[in-house]
Amino acid sequence: MRKYILTSIIIILFLNSCVKDEQPAPIPPPPIDYSSIVINELITKDTTNPYYIDGLGEGADWIELFNNGTSAINISDMWITDLPGTEADYIQIPNNDEAITTIPPMGYLVLICGAKNADGSKIPTGIADGKIFIEMGLSSTNDNFVAIYNPEKVEIDKSDDFNGLEDDKSFGRETNAAETWVVLAEKSPGAANSGGEGSADGTLIINELITKDTTNPYYIDGLGEGADWIELFNNGTSAINISDMWITDLPGTEADYIQIPNTNEAVSTIPPKGYLVLICGAKNADGSKIPTGIVEGKLFIEMGLSSTNDNFVAIYNPEKVELDKSDDFNELEEDKSFGRETDASGTWVVQAEKSPGAANGGGGGEPVVGNLIINEFMCSNDTTFIPDNVGPDNYPDWIEIYNTGETAIDIGGWYVTESLADPMLYQIPTNIPDQTTIPGHGYLILKADGVGTGINVGFKLGSGGDDIGLSQDGVNFVDALSYGTGAGGGFLVDTPLTDLSAGRTTDGGATWQVFDPNTATGPTPGSANGN
Repeated sequence: MRKYILTSIIIILFLNSCVKDEQPAPIPPPPIDYSSIVINELITKDTTNPYYIDGLGEGADWIELFNNGTSAINISDMWITDLPGTEADYIQIPNNDEAITTIPPMGYLVLICGAKNADGSKIPTGIADGKIFIEMGLSSTNDNFVAIYNPEKVEIDKSDDFNGLEDDKSFGRETNAAETWVVLAEKSPGAANSGGEGSADGTLIINELITKDTTNPYYIDGLGEGADWIELFNNGTSAINISDMWITDLPGTEADYIQIPNTNEAVSTIPPKGYLVLICGAKNADGSKIPTGIVEGKLFIEMGLSSTNDNFVAIYNPEKVELDKSDDFNELEEDKSFGRETDASGTWVVQAEKSPGAANGGGGGEPVVGNLIINEFMCSNDTTFIPDNVGPDNYPDWIEIYNTGETAIDIGGWYVTESLADPMLYQIPTNIPDQTTIPGHGYLILKADGVGTGINVGFKLGSGGDDIGLSQDGVNFVDALSYGTGAGGGFLVDTPLTDLSAGRTTDGGATWQVFDPNTATGPTPGSANGN
């Protein structure tokens, strides 16, 4: 009996130990839900205040991802491409730094695309200095979409078609994660999208203007002629009184700002979604100018607009802070108005019908052709990197040419000189339009290194003084300036010291200043002045 009991106890203990050794199978982690990852914004050519400057000194392309969910998501091992559907071109996102590849809830991650090293080689896909690089450039001519996929190559999100996107414009969802894609008013890598292109402050807008109003003019002055005019539009939801604001056709030259009268609030107040027309340059019957003021319910400004001498008009608050500025209207045809394509939109066009005090009806012709001007130069360069495979080094003297208009201009065949007595000193070649065509509101850097081929001009700039002239016909100067010990004859500007540049305070502006790299406004070859 005792033997039976002992045997039973041993069996029970054995069975019990077997039960204790059996562990439940581990529960696999739930699959990652990538559905809240959206492609939020992108850019194909980032020139003004670029998000990332590569080894060649150029702004890299980028794609902004946004996590629209409530949990952090690690995007490592996901795939990104600019050729959706062609798996051979998918690029896998690195997985070697989870802290970098994880996007917090409602957070952003910017992928830097197509960046290059100083020797021109591509920066390979990887993580460096806390940034994710993707060896894939974006092109507004060759690409249409970008898409992102989970690690199993199932599509998570795809952009809208960005083919034809302008340089230095970003394309993104109107607001974070929205369905609608637009050209954004402001590029915002790593920050919230701000909506489509519009006016400077989104409320008080210069909406339309005319420089010579002949057919059914809005206002006939004392000489029986149609006056020029500027239409303002209130894009907000509250009335705005513009009295004591400032208006000008010479932005940046405060001496030419004209203050809007404050004598009749009923006239100077613009209702929400309403208009106010400023009558400009009108004259009395004796030929004298009608002074700035309010007469018979109309607001007169003693400032005529010229399609040959003027480029922009701008409006400022009473403290002279710019609120809005027109696009370049130089060379606007007589009896044509120039305005935003639709009220408050970002695109300026020659209007099909002038509409002072009423809604803009859209374009009726080609965008205004602007001018080419000298915008900035450096006459002694030791530190500003200007990529160059032709000249002796990457630190030449340089001259920046700016296109003030909306349409591209090929500078091929034009002349540039450092002697105003010899306007044909160097002719820019006509057979390299890929290098010499300047897009609307774009820039071209002429390298003043004495080489004399292509855009490497056949002279250098004097560090102590010189003259610079730009001519289309080799006789008349479109723009000319003089500095320091130059012979003179051009617009006189200050002489910049080594590694400093001299340039217009704002692109196309009338005033010049010296830009110091040790301050907040350093030289900006190939991008907007004053940044």
